[in-house]
Amino acid sequence: MGSIRNVRPSRSNQPWIEFLDNEIANGDPQTPRHAMAKIFRRSLFSARGCLPSDAALQLDSYYHDTYLPAHPDLKDEDDKGMVAFLSGLYGVVVDLMFLIPYHHGLQYTVIDLLYELRNLPPKEIKVGGKICQIYEEEPVLELTMKEKWVVNNPTDDGDPEEVERRWLAWVNVSAFAARCIEAGFADHFEDSTIIPCMDISKALEEEHPPGIKRNCLIRVAVQYIMIAGTKICRAKIGRGKTEEQQRWLEKWKSWAEKLLELAEQNELEPGLTSEVREAHGTMVALQPHLFKFKR
Repeated sequence: MGSIRNVRPSRSNQPWIEFLDNEIANGDPQTPRHAMAKIFRRSLFSARGCLPSDAALQLDSYYHDTYLPAHPDLKDEDDKGMVAFLSGLYGVVVDLMFLIPYHHGLQYTVIDLLYELRNLPPKEIKVGGKICQIYEEEPVLELTMKEKWVVNNPTDDGDPEEVERRWLAWVNVSAFAARCIEAGFADHFEDSTIIPCMDISKALEEEHPPGIKRNCLIRVAVQYIMIAGTKICRAKIGRGKTEEQQRWLEKWKSWAEKLLELAEQNELEPGLTSEVREAHGTMVALQPHLFKFKR
């Protein structure tokens, strides 16, 4: 990790830049969220950019050099104010991921940042009576993602342009969630595969009329499979010995067959069709014994 990517993040017309600028202009300056927005804007999202490792140091230094000194009473709390700090950090991160396209380099840059935070000297806090290591095992990222998923789960109500915006944002944040799973950031979650499997099932087991919703549901499914397929397969199927694992094997096979059907129908947009084929190949490669091939 730690490399600068040529992502050109500073164009003022980009929605993620507008989001950060709005947070800085209108947010409460006393909150960690406001500070996180300022640090992101001047580091990873500035015209010059910076290394994710440098941005990680700036974020961590804010907590020790600014936040704690301004709230000395936090030193007596079990979590030492870290939950509020992390809520601000992860809240900004996830909100940005709704806006940054699923294929944009900035998604990888933010994943790099989360890696770099984990590489900082380990620090332990107590949350809910349990000792945990910040950036590594604390529950705040999981709670933040669950809250954002519930609030932002797209619906078909409203103006068509707004509906399309919601579904495209769902693709973006789902790709980020897949990258978090693949990177191991969700290994300590109670079950990091619940939402991915729900969304894959919705895309590949339910019937949806052609349109933006169908396209986005399929794209969400293939992103989860291509990016985090190995982790999902391992979590749900394992060695395939239990009845539950056998049921997931059958589901895995039916998902792969549906992807092949979608690809062969050739009714999707070209870019999506190629992603569907790639996702099908990933599923076959992970469980090859499920599929018979003609020579």
